[in-house]
Amino acid sequence: MNQKMLSIGTIVLLKKSTKRILIIGYYPQEYNDSKVYDYSGVPFPEGLVDSRKILMFNHVQIEKVYHNSLWDDEVREFMDKVQKMKEME
Repeated sequence: MNQKMLSIGTIVLLKKSTKRILIIGYYPQEYNDSKVYDYSGVPFPEGLVDSRKILMFNHVQIEKVYHNSLWDDEVREFMDKVQKMKEME
C-alpha cells in the first residue's frame, strides 16, 4: 500500500462524481463476494439516510480531499494498526 489511509470523518470527492462522501469505515466487503474495499462512506452532508446506500470505494478513486478529520495520538495509533492490517493482506 503506497498511500496513507484517511481517517474516519474525512470528506472526499470521488473521481467522476459530483457528490462529496464522508468516510465512515474501513475495509468493507460486498455481501456474498470476497471483494474488499479501502473505505465505506455516506453522502455528505446528508449522512446515512438508507443503510442500503453505503458506498464502498478504494483510495485510488479519490479525486479531492475536502476536509481531514481529527488527527490526534489516539487516531494515529489506530491508523497505524489499520495500515499494518492492510499490509498483511
